[in-house]
Parts: sequence; structure tokens; C-alpha cells
Amino acid sequence: MKRISIIILTSIIIGLLTLYIGGFFFSSWAQELLIYPNPGRTNADCDREISEDMVKQDNTTLFHHHVDNSDAVVIFYHGNGNIVCDMTFLIDIFNKNEISYIFVEYPGYNNDGIKATHQGVLESVHTTVNYIDEQGYENVYVIGQSIGSGAAAYHVSLKAPEKLLLISPFTTLTNVVAAMIPIYPRFLIERFLDDQFDNRSRLADYIGDLTVVHGINDPVINSSHGKELFESIPAETKEFITAEGYKHADITQSQEMTDAVKKIVQ
Repeated sequence: MKRISIIILTSIIIGLLTLYIGGFFFSSWAQELLIYPNPGRTNADCDREISEDMVKQDNTTLFHHHVDNSDAVVIFYHGNGNIVCDMTFLIDIFNKNEISYIFVEYPGYNNDGIKATHQGVLESVHTTVNYIDEQGYENVYVIGQSIGSGAAAYHVSLKAPEKLLLISPFTTLTNVVAAMIPIYPRFLIERFLDDQFDNRSRLADYIGDLTVVHGINDPVINSSHGKELFESIPAETKEFITAEGYKHADITQSQEMTDAVKKIVQ
């Protein structure tokens, strides 16, 4: 009987270890699918016109609206699981303030048959920065939401804007994953996670105007991540705003975010 108990216990332990190790390697293999889920929608079906000028460069689509008497432009990098069409409510704010704007659509997000990846987002930022330089705007304001904060930080590292607004940002993607699955040791996560978004390092020298908005009840990227990133940035003028009662998915519905967007374009 004792021998049978040992065999059963050993089988349970081996089974649990198999699940533990297997779960980790499955997550590592599927990381881009988990981080970049296909929204399954297209901007062509948007209920309103996003802009009169849709610029397609390589695999990136830029929805550009130019205001003749505006020497400034605001760039918006949206979060994962969304497409540009989900953020068109911001157009009313931009139009009211008579400022030019560009919404950036990453490869793989517009139901275009392309696989969404970290590298695809970074390439979109390169495309955007080059395009802005060609347009000759004197003032550039950048907004990044969630994974878009990684795009925004990369934008800053290439060419710093005058103003930066980060919504639900993170320090590094590794830190987010480590907090979400604490049962796995950090050194394994660092070894297998293809983390191309180190916002803390890319924003380490940013001294322009900075605003960070974070939902206080965010279960995906805890507000402590946003606060830590905020405190690490040496911006001369900066403000950290918490949205009470808001999580990750509904932060765009908060008055705090709306007010922050209004402020950055004024």
C-alpha cells in the first residue's frame, strides 16, 4: 500500500511539473498571438470617416488629416486588440482645437492578412517619424495607449516630440508579464520573452511635457507600472493622473483621459 501511495504521489508531481513547464513553453511560443490578438475588424467598416488622406507606406497605414493653419500635429498610437476606428471619438477633440492629426495603423491590425508582431509596430513608428519629417510640422505631440505606449516611447527615442501623453503605460513588457504570471521565475521570462518594448530606457532622457493617465483598477497593467515609469522620466513638466474606477479596457471612456487629450492639443 505504501509503495502504491508513493507511485501515485510521484505521478501527481510529474504531472504537475509537466503542466507547469508545458504551460510556460506554450506561452513563450504563443507570446505574439497573446500580446497581439487579431481584432478581426477593418477600418473600412468604420462608422465615420477617419481622415480624408489615407497614406499607405510599406505595411503601415497613416490616417492623416491636415489643417492648413496648424503648425502642429498630434500622433496617436493605439493599444492592442483595437484598431484606429475604435479611437475616432478623439477626432472631435482634434477638430475643435484645429490641429492636424495622424492615426497610425500597425501591420496585422486592419484584417490585412499580415501577422501582427513587435517588429511590425516598431517599423510603423519608423514610417511615421519619416512621414512627419516630410510634412514639416513645427510641433509634434505624441499619444500612446497600452502597447501603443511602447510605440510612443520608441518614437521618442527616434525623435522627441514637444509633448507626450501615455495612457496605461508600462516600464517594460517583461515586467508586465512577470506580474501577470508570478509562478514562473523572472530569469525564465527574460530568457524566452521577445521584449522589444523597454519604455523606461527609451524615455530615460525625455525632458518635454509629459502626462501619464492610468486606471486605478487596471488588472492588465497595474497602475504601479505607470507610476514607476512616470517617476523614471526626467521631464521638466509632468503630471500623473489616476482614473478612479477604470480598468484597462475602458480607460478610453474616462473623463481623465479625455481631459488629458484636450490639454495636450491646446
